[in-house]
Amino acid sequence: MLLAFNPLYGMTFLVHHGIIGLLTLGAVFLVVTGSEALYADLGHFGRWPIRAAWLFVALPALTINYLGQGALVLANPSAIENPFCCFRSGR
Repeated sequence: MLLAFNPLYGMTFLVHHGIIGLLTLGAVFLVVTGSEALYADLGHFGRWPIRAAWLFVALPALTINYLGQGALVLANPSAIENPFCCFRSGR
């Protein structure tokens, strides 16, 4: 799962998946612009609270969430239909 952080996989996905790759790139762009808006909105708190919130709250939570979804799909490929939902065997 740690190989998911390699940007080569993202570029390969973009090149080989056509419109889905383009839509995914658009979603990534929205994440970047949303992050920029967070910095603009919370800028009056200073750099330390923003960095602390990202490093100690948002980054670990997102990392655990995305790696868990990836592990779910690797363990049970049928879960790819909805990796955001809990998967229970026998469903």
